[in-house]
Amino acid sequence: MLHIAATSEGKAGSVFVDVDIPDFAKDPLSASGLILQRRPAPPVRDKFLSDLVPGVPTTHRRFLASDDVAVFVRIYQGGKGRIAPVRMTASVRNEQNAVASNYESMLEVESFSGNRSADFEVRLPLTHLSPGEYLLEVNAQSGTRHAVRTARFSVASNR
Repeated sequence: MLHIAATSEGKAGSVFVDVDIPDFAKDPLSASGLILQRRPAPPVRDKFLSDLVPGVPTTHRRFLASDDVAVFVRIYQGGKGRIAPVRMTASVRNEQNAVASNYESMLEVESFSGNRSADFEVRLPLTHLSPGEYLLEVNAQSGTRHAVRTARFSVASNR
């Protein structure tokens, strides 16, 4: 459990958050957190960060339809069993929970490196979305195993 507290201008607040840390080496199928990246990305100046992920993460979650934003997640197949293909889906749902966009692809066995990980990247379909709030859900599935990661974002009017 993580406890975060903040104060500002005489006001204070705190939140308790449960943190689930996957065991990438042992879990049959697991995923990193989602990383959103603006394109073109600024140059990476941090060697440690550039060794971990391609591109530069952004903390922004409000975008214009004209923005170019990619979503990155690393998929792991732990244990010692055979690597299997992983079906990837990236769905975007609007405020009415209707699917506004859906993308599917496969991470083939050859996509996985020696550390049993593979990278999945897809662009947010911002040009096809109306202004509003959205939920991105990235699902990795291999047989009966699956890992899901989500991120909220909004699309602002270009005005």
